[in-house]
Amino acid sequence: MPSDDPADTRLAAEVAKALADRPEAPWYDIGRPIPSSPNRVPAGLSFKAARLLRLASFLGPDPIPLRLFSRYPDRLPMELRGTVEAAAKELGFRGDVVNINRGVALGVREACTPKESAEAIATVRRLLREHLPGDVQGREDWPTWRALLKHTLAAVSDPAVGPPDHISWLHDRAATYLQETGQLAAARLLFERALRLNEAAYGPEHAEVGLTLANLGIVMRMQADHDEAAAVLERAVRVTGTAFGRDSADVMYPVSQLGLVMSEVGRFTDAKFLQEWALRNAEKNFGPDHPTTAVRLTNLAGVLHDLGDGHAAHTMYQRALRIEETAYGPDSAEAGDTLNNLGLLLKDMGRRSESVNALERALAIAERTRGPRHADVAATLNNLGLLSVEQGFPSKAIPRLERALAIGEAVFGRTHPQVGLTLHNLAVARAETGHREEARRLMARAIAIFETAYGTEHRQTRASRTMLAGWR
Repeated sequence: MPSDDPADTRLAAEVAKALADRPEAPWYDIGRPIPSSPNRVPAGLSFKAARLLRLASFLGPDPIPLRLFSRYPDRLPMELRGTVEAAAKELGFRGDVVNINRGVALGVREACTPKESAEAIATVRRLLREHLPGDVQGREDWPTWRALLKHTLAAVSDPAVGPPDHISWLHDRAATYLQETGQLAAARLLFERALRLNEAAYGPEHAEVGLTLANLGIVMRMQADHDEAAAVLERAVRVTGTAFGRDSADVMYPVSQLGLVMSEVGRFTDAKFLQEWALRNAEKNFGPDHPTTAVRLTNLAGVLHDLGDGHAAHTMYQRALRIEETAYGPDSAEAGDTLNNLGLLLKDMGRRSESVNALERALAIAERTRGPRHADVAATLNNLGLLSVEQGFPSKAIPRLERALAIGEAVFGRTHPQVGLTLHNLAVARAETGHREEARRLMARAIAIFETAYGTEHRQTRASRTMLAGWR
């Protein structure tokens, strides 16, 4: 989920702009001016210093943590093993970072033979693969990604060099980091690039292709590009089903995500079928009390809520919450997500006191575990604001909804459907406090977002249009 750390946000935004400006690489100087000409390569270096300089020249423009070279000596060329610190000292570097002049780096790269370039690129990819955390969703690992993101992008600049496994993994994990820090367009670009690489390396029906399709489909869904997301996720289901077996756990990942797309476009019968399939599979493969089963329960409960079966949805949310509290703790982010969904359901069931308790607990958990500027905080603030309006306290709702709007625009952009929902609720609150002109302006903006994302006849578009008509 999007980061609340300004350093992650600034870095991701900088990288996103650079990728948009130069989508086909090279990315050695991403975020920095490209040197107009190479500088002279230092003369008289020892062999080990020259090799370290060569490796560093195929990385990005930021300071390079020295531990990238020293932590895994068995991944280095033989002459550098055990001598990294001495080589860095010879190059004039002090402390725990390596800073390479970009003109010198360009000169080193241009002086390399194709074989030398390929060897250097393969080495830095191995080092990055060893050094970078695979579970990008763990916020404790984001500082490592922050330090090495530009270096990772530089290392995958030339996809024609080297075997596909490291380059595919680095693309996928870098894309996931960008996704988690809220840069969906940049994440999509990298996932699309990873897909092309995997298709070329393995063929269009390979398991790796199916997994990349699933990740790409999720980003498309988050961008509200529902037609593209549905097509990509349907292909992911087919490819992973062929590779792993129709009822394997790997297939259920895109199945469940496809179910979410179906819910978001109002195809609730299709969504219910997909989420029931995913839940049966989770219970069979993981057991009734596994966290994966809790995720599937939550997704199915959301569909049942949309279909009006509040009792069944409530039962599933409660079961999911018990699993998550046992597995992760009562104040875990996972439990907070389910409490947010449960609170919204309780509101719609008329159990408003219980709804307030669940949503306020969810908000406290989200702020503590994910930070005050996180998308999950915005979602819960939006739900609490909506509840305050329905309880007859629009003035209490407005600051919560304004805060949710600011977070949503920062994370998703000004035209995302999540922003549209907050605009709709804020418009209602403004109208209830007598600010009809402001309410009309906000609702008109919400309608424009919904028409673009969902079409003119979607239930949310119609609901917002009806509300606006009542204020004419």
